[in-house]
Amino acid sequence: DGAAVEAPGGRLAFTDSSHAYQYSVCLLWAYGQITLSTIGTMPSNTAERLMFIVAMVMGFFFGTTIVSSLSAALIDTHIVHKEKTLKIRTLHKFLSDNRLDRDIALTVTKQVQQRLTIQEKLHASEVPALSLLSHALRLQLHWEMCVSLRAHPMFRVWIGINETCIQRLCFEVVAVSHVRGKDELFSAGAESVAAYVVSQGRLSYSRDAFGDPEASRTASVPLAGTGITGWSGGSSLAGLEAETVEVDIGDWVSEAALWVEWIHVGTLESVEPCTLLIFDVKQV
Repeated sequence: DGAAVEAPGGRLAFTDSSHAYQYSVCLLWAYGQITLSTIGTMPSNTAERLMFIVAMVMGFFFGTTIVSSLSAALIDTHIVHKEKTLKIRTLHKFLSDNRLDRDIALTVTKQVQQRLTIQEKLHASEVPALSLLSHALRLQLHWEMCVSLRAHPMFRVWIGINETCIQRLCFEVVAVSHVRGKDELFSAGAESVAAYVVSQGRLSYSRDAFGDPEASRTASVPLAGTGITGWSGGSSLAGLEAETVEVDIGDWVSEAALWVEWIHVGTLESVEPCTLLIFDVKQV
């Protein structure tokens, strides 16, 4: 009741001031309590008070946005770290329960820890939004992911005849697969169930001891006893007679499995994270 307002004609009781003035003062006080802000300079009229209120509201929303974003990021980081810790703890328990050799246990643990730090690429099946696309657009999208096939002479001929048919064939038969580094795709002596085309990354092919070196020297270059074919213009498959062959982007592996029953004579392992186009020979 003792509050007063300075007016040109003298001091005016607060309750005798205009309703706009009274509401602005109360609103400024209320927002000051909500936002926990302090006012170093007191406004002297209603317009200044309204400006103070707008500034406090903007500061309040800006501050809460930053705090909520940081909190969400910290929670996400905590969840990811918790999942990784749980996986490592479960692995340690498994290794301990089975009393495995210390060297192999350290090797396994090191590789798991290394792979947990790598963010894996998404497969098309892991993207729900792709199911909303029309069938024609999905065919076109998958065809763009299979761009490495266009370097093959046979596919170039087929594309010239009927590109739409080839797109449909690739959509039904060719799968895009992302593999980690040091992953083994097949080993010697196993029956080939797929043909592979390297889209990204590098792999290493090692011929097994039971492979016939003489056959490798006398066979034609595309097979050379290994099943590796280089159709990309810059790829070189020199060194096929060596025990280990580097497989680069655009190279085919086990292409013969598309035409005949093929038995692998070596082991294929990824040197680094790779993207492969895999032909399912049973569907061809």
